[in-house]
Amino acid sequence: MPAFDSNAIRKQPRIWSLFRDGPVLLFHRQERLDSVCSELHQAGYRIVDATWEVADRGDQFLGRLLQSLGIVRTVQPTNRDAFNDLLYDLDASPAEGIVIVLRGFHHLQQADSEFALDVVDILAQHHRISLLTGTRLLILIETCGSSDEPWQRPVGGSIPLWLDEPPSS
Repeated sequence: MPAFDSNAIRKQPRIWSLFRDGPVLLFHRQERLDSVCSELHQAGYRIVDATWEVADRGDQFLGRLLQSLGIVRTVQPTNRDAFNDLLYDLDASPAEGIVIVLRGFHHLQQADSEFALDVVDILAQHHRISLLTGTRLLILIETCGSSDEPWQRPVGGSIPLWLDEPPSS
């Protein structure tokens, strides 16, 4: 079954456009992100919020994210490979799909930029796998970072798209 058939696209063109624009969508403004999350929630999507806490280590963040996604694990993921493997247990049913919302992502980028972008790349790859298997996974990222530079490299095969403008200084 396709993740979006012509009927689903006709019924929810705005949501289809979010998925069509790529696996990762970026937001400067929390209120804009919240508005998109509300729209997706009303359409039946399960919203999974994950906030990077400044004192977090990478494995702590990944463990909390997996727990929020309902993925049962016997050990804390200690590396990105384990995180990637555990994501294969992601189950979207009975929701329309899953939306992973990463808030405060600039803190993670400041702490370990390579780790941060690797995590997003892993999530983006699972977005593609989900669509190929008929389920829907979308990654929304709120970042107040002052630099767009990290987002100039492709994640999951495409450059992430900003869905709002940065606040004026």
